[in-house]
Amino acid sequence: MAYKINPFTGEFDNAGSAGGGGSTDTDFVTDSGTATSVGDSINLIGQDGITTEGAGDTVTITPRGSGTNNIFIGENAGSISVSGSSNSSFGANSLGNITSGLENTAFGASALSTLSTTSYNTAVGSGALNGTNGLYNTAVGRLALNANTSGEFSTAVGMNALWLNVGTRNTGVGGIVLGNMLTGSNNIGIGYASGDSYTSSESSNIVIGSVGVIADANTIRIGTQGTGAGQQDTTFIAGIVGVTNSNAQSVTINSSTGQLGVGAPAFAGWTEVTGTTQTAAVNSGYISSNASKVVITTPATAAVGDIISIVGKGAGGWTLRAAGVQLIRVGSSVSSAGGDIDSTDNNDTIEIICVTANSVWVTRSMMGNVTIT
Repeated sequence: MAYKINPFTGEFDNAGSAGGGGSTDTDFVTDSGTATSVGDSINLIGQDGITTEGAGDTVTITPRGSGTNNIFIGENAGSISVSGSSNSSFGANSLGNITSGLENTAFGASALSTLSTTSYNTAVGSGALNGTNGLYNTAVGRLALNANTSGEFSTAVGMNALWLNVGTRNTGVGGIVLGNMLTGSNNIGIGYASGDSYTSSESSNIVIGSVGVIADANTIRIGTQGTGAGQQDTTFIAGIVGVTNSNAQSVTINSSTGQLGVGAPAFAGWTEVTGTTQTAAVNSGYISSNASKVVITTPATAAVGDIISIVGKGAGGWTLRAAGVQLIRVGSSVSSAGGDIDSTDNNDTIEIICVTANSVWVTRSMMGNVTIT
């Protein structure tokens, strides 16, 4: 005589009669009374050790596995040998190989279907986390984290999100986000197809609305330059205007790639010189403030476009001296190599700009009369 029991509903189906042939309704005498099958089915309620007797045959029914608080719904859902507890699944083959794993949740055909001994995973969607024996993963969407075998602490939300990845601590939100990346870890991808260019071990990246670049590492990419669908050409960021930072630096941008960086500030600020000598720094301004003449010398190294500004204040005025064999041009006049430009009034001003690296300066603006030697 053959019998089948659904461990979730407790439905008991007899595939034969008490005598072993045919397919007839049969009364079963149980240890709590007489049960009558209807349509070859009988519902038995009990936790374990339920014994039925019929036509001299004895059938002992034991619930699926020794674990507690498990729920499995669907063809081949759950495992007959589950010893773990607090697992639940809905869908054919979901959690189909579970043994000692704890607190796993699977919703969808083949969701978490190969997991056996690991715990604390959540999969919602057909094939989600289908290959995992990892820990603490969450996948929502068809085939999300589908290939994950042993990775931990990854989260994928969206169809095919992180579907080929076997790394750890990745987060992907959006359809096919980070979908081609194989072994990379510690990535964050947000938006449809973000990180789609990653195909190997790219790690520690943040991509938002960007497909990324192969072999990226420790990189942040936000948006895609352009005016087409899914592209951007204007940026507004709140919380910047009116905020003054210490240790400030100028932000620069590579106009070809859009990469941000820092560079020398366009103008570093002003320094009041109370002594009588000062070596200038590029892109800086100086206020001569001494009763005697203040000698300010150009820097030995300067790039094309660097500037130096001088404003007089003290009674002694100022001298702008060319370093080494450098030259300083004032209109059609030029100093000698290493020569001087001298103020004639203590309130005179001058600003010079480097036109030949480390070599030639040209006066950009001037107020007052100067002497050139």
